[in-house]
Amino acid sequence: MADSGVRLVYGFPNVNSHRPFIQKLAWEDICDTPTFTLDVASSKPVTAPSSVEEVMEFDARFDALWGRVKSTKAIWNWRDSEMLTWRFLKNPVNKYRIAVAADNSEIRGYIVVKQYLSSDLDIVDIVADDKKALPPLVAWAAQVARDMSLSKANIWASIGADHRESIARRLPGGSAGHPFWWSSLASDRCRFLRPAAVAL
Repeated sequence: MADSGVRLVYGFPNVNSHRPFIQKLAWEDICDTPTFTLDVASSKPVTAPSSVEEVMEFDARFDALWGRVKSTKAIWNWRDSEMLTWRFLKNPVNKYRIAVAADNSEIRGYIVVKQYLSSDLDIVDIVADDKKALPPLVAWAAQVARDMSLSKANIWASIGADHRESIARRLPGGSAGHPFWWSSLASDRCRFLRPAAVAL
């Protein structure tokens, strides 16, 4: 890959591929990704604010949001409307739901969720140009999980992620002392892989 100009490859291996990647392809562990889980069934119901609305497409507002946030991180996946449409709406296997935190004609952020197996809701993407938009979006996801009679809502939240602080705190409508999310892992190590031979 290095000969063809590829400078970096990373991935999230499943249980079956993790060890072979390391042993046979000389990939390296970088870190584990903590998963935060909400026990929907036993948590206090939270209603998403009216500023959060579900949408059926990724329109020009997503391009404007991407234009505002893309330079805020050194490395992350491209997220314009074309890419998001391909990744989520044209996915032949999974059905995704999308919501935005609206501010007049603009959006301050968005969230994408999907049902996982028969009992969980996974938050698979969340981006905002204002951290204040994150808790209402997560509250919408929790409300969707409850409306679908799902028992858990999950999200990856690596150290330094914009949404990590938001999900670890209480959400609007929650009682003081009622933590909304908690980590399902004992540590904050993070795991994803890159080939050892490819320089960063």
